[in-house]
Amino acid sequence: MISKYDEFKIDKIKLSDEELARWQKLLKKINDLNKHAENSIKPECCPICSKSITSLCKSHSLPAFVLRTIADKGYIKSCKELIGINPKKTYIGVKEAGVFYSICRECDSKYFQDYENPETLAETFSPLMMAEIALKCSLFYLHKRYKEKALISLYRKNNLPNLLDSEVIEMDIEEYKKDYEYDIYHVKKNDSNGYNLGYYKILPYVVPIACQIPIALVLDLNDCLVNDVYYKKPNYKIENCIVCIYPLKDSTIVALFSRNKNNRYRKFFKQLNKLDLDTALEKINYIIFKYSEDFFLSNTLNEECVKSILDIVSESGVFFTRDKKFKQDFYIENYTLKQSNQLPNLLIEQYALNR
Repeated sequence: MISKYDEFKIDKIKLSDEELARWQKLLKKINDLNKHAENSIKPECCPICSKSITSLCKSHSLPAFVLRTIADKGYIKSCKELIGINPKKTYIGVKEAGVFYSICRECDSKYFQDYENPETLAETFSPLMMAEIALKCSLFYLHKRYKEKALISLYRKNNLPNLLDSEVIEMDIEEYKKDYEYDIYHVKKNDSNGYNLGYYKILPYVVPIACQIPIALVLDLNDCLVNDVYYKKPNYKIENCIVCIYPLKDSTIVALFSRNKNNRYRKFFKQLNKLDLDTALEKINYIIFKYSEDFFLSNTLNEECVKSILDIVSESGVFFTRDKKFKQDFYIENYTLKQSNQLPNLLIEQYALNR
């Protein structure tokens, strides 16, 4: 039986020399369009300080030292490469992982110095650090949606099939803009009341996964609604919580937090904190792979483990079209957290890199 992971990989399909040549030509075309889209969205001014930018800073979506912790000879696995269309590249260098260009160098070094410090991160998880993390997420996902918006236009002009939903992207952009304004305010004011730390643990081992991602949770642990992602009204706000997995030298930070303006996660956080450690980690592990593709894995993970993870990732996002009315049975079928034991739990000590 071919897994969903295998279905994504072109090297599992037998192609003639002519078909392979056409595929390689298409691959080059897509890569060129990606570069074009990236160049087309570069801002003239830094969104934080409003100064003119001559050279954009090469920012990472999460601290580079976290990625280096799980790297093997400087390389890690990312979802983009694992389910990508290039069969020869299933890994990425740490220097290129989660990279985006959005702000000036001065702001990048000024506004993220607290949490992008391994010593500080190992000791505390302050409100200012949460504000910095949230701000970095807002910047990264705004950049990502702007690029997707540009790609829709480029794909259309080049008669290429497009799976991106322009309406969803526009709605996401507006929501991330509001989150950005909230986050930059709390970073600049060093306001301690902007964020709610819902779950926090320091694990005494190094896990093989790293991420820093906003999650729009659909159901809580009791299958009660958190976000109605199909409610297609502009005034309905999708609320995110931010999931952070930071492998450090000898330990791992596991943290989930939300903006204080987002009240829907309070019940979920209470449920999560009542669970024993391994079960809570199992739920968080499942949430990461079910809801996001922006995670990074150690290159040392075996193929079977990666396949089982990518099977569920390949299903993620399929239903996020927001064009259906809410049906409790539909949400339970696709987003219940009660099936979290189906995945290898990379957050438990069994998978630790420093065992």
